[in-house]
Amino acid sequence: TSNVKADGTETENIKDISVTINKPGVSVAQTANIPEGTTISAGEDFVYTFTAQNLSDIYLNDVEFTDALPKEVQFKYIEVIYEDGTIDNEVDINGDGSVNAKFYLLAGQKITINVHVAANSIDNDTDISNKAKFVHEDIGEVETNSVAHVIKHFEKTDVNVLGNNKFDNGRIVQYDMAE
Repeated sequence: TSNVKADGTETENIKDISVTINKPGVSVAQTANIPEGTTISAGEDFVYTFTAQNLSDIYLNDVEFTDALPKEVQFKYIEVIYEDGTIDNEVDINGDGSVNAKFYLLAGQKITINVHVAANSIDNDTDISNKAKFVHEDIGEVETNSVAHVIKHFEKTDVNVLGNNKFDNGRIVQYDMAE
């Protein structure tokens, strides 16, 4: 019980009232299967992995995920993986090249989103950084952390050769047209 006294009235004892206010919220994070800061070769496949967890007891429908991928990578496919193992591959590619997927989050539920990409061939070594956002009408916009890598420019001189007409496990690794 609580004691209440107001403008000239006697103190009254009233029973405590307990009210639970449940506001929707999500926790989001991003990682990659190649450690941050690592150099990636042109043509190399890698995966940006996002986790989102519903921190409330409220069902969240139509949560929107948007990843404006760096122009130095090529989108391959997406996996939205629910805790029960269900996988959704539905994705929209927006006019600006960003990847967009919608999903739901049950109370307390956690999902994983894998965005599979390949590093494009580029003219110079290039630093890239990726960040995505999650949007819901009751929460607003929540941005993920950034993950950064370096894409290495591929030079023909980067290839190891064993000499003229040498074989490595049955493959010709160099062929000299002059001979």
